[in-house]
Amino acid sequence: EKKKEIGMRAQTLIEAGSFLEQEKRELNLVKGWEKRRKINKYRTNYNKFQQMVYMLDKEWKVLNLAFGGAGGNPIIPWLKLVCGAFAAVLSVCWIIHILLYQLLQRNRAPISTFFNVFLQDLDLNGFSLFSVIGFGVIVLYLLWATMKGNMKFGMRFFFCCPIHPMEKGETLMNSFLFNVMLLLISSVAITQFAANALAEYARFTDADMIFGVQVKYLTFFKIFWAENIFLYMFLVWALLTALYLAIKPADKPAIDLNAVRRPRV
Repeated sequence: EKKKEIGMRAQTLIEAGSFLEQEKRELNLVKGWEKRRKINKYRTNYNKFQQMVYMLDKEWKVLNLAFGGAGGNPIIPWLKLVCGAFAAVLSVCWIIHILLYQLLQRNRAPISTFFNVFLQDLDLNGFSLFSVIGFGVIVLYLLWATMKGNMKFGMRFFFCCPIHPMEKGETLMNSFLFNVMLLLISSVAITQFAANALAEYARFTDADMIFGVQVKYLTFFKIFWAENIFLYMFLVWALLTALYLAIKPADKPAIDLNAVRRPRV
């Protein structure tokens, strides 16, 4: 029954794809501002279509795994649960660190160095392997969260950019290049953020000199660092997304295909 339902939804998506192809051809017949409006509408519809195809394909893989693969490896769901719990704890720790070390002060000094003292304690008598690993984990987590957040954004808001999933053996070249571009753009911002957030641990390094001194006192950006504008923006965005995901935790298809009787997007 479930396979039949997925097959019917797949057929609906095929018809919707043909409808989108026709809509794309019709764009060449339109000119002026009307064409721009139709292009934006087509892009939004295409993003919705791509999201629905991705979710249907994912559902089909889960169904095949349940019936053909004996449910898959039982260790993987538990591993994902542990990783999710660790990520949640790490996210909360980052929020606490920003508040205690970068925003709140007592006698013009941070209330606590938090992550900094943790990393310094891992540096055992000059043997810095464990502190470097800890630094890499908490900073690379920010990079992973950026990619995951972009995917979540693309799955729910269709006016901006399409989703670019990274699947083993099934990643398209444009998706690969998009994620590489996202990594390159984000890495600079995360490096700057980490250099300031972990300044006690990273003191006397080149990163500390570049981002903690030279960039921090640039004429245009000086006011942003002095008033912690970027940090407040970060916290507000984190709070809004946390509330939104608490209300709507699960991704859903852009359109309920079971209720669609004619090809439309």
